Amino acid sequence: MLTDLRVEGGELRAVVRADSDGVACPARGTWSGRVHGSYTPSVCDLPVGGRSTAFVMRVRRFVCAAQECPRRTSCSRCQA
Repeated sequence: MLTDLRVEGGELRAVVRADSDGVACPARGTWSGRVHGSYTPSVCDLPVGGRSTAFVMRVRRFVCAAQECPRRTSCSRCQA
């Protein structure tokens, strides 16, 4: 989901976030809605209209509900 689009210091910046209430653990398949934390990776891309561009995404990490899970956390995904 696009949450912000702005020009910042000559750069076009698009801020998006994954809009999920939880994820299924890739190791166990167990659903979890318990948020562990988040991080914001960014990707720079080719210029648009003469301005450099950056895509910033807020990704949430969820704790696996299965205590014996070797992964412990999983992150939200965005559909292309």
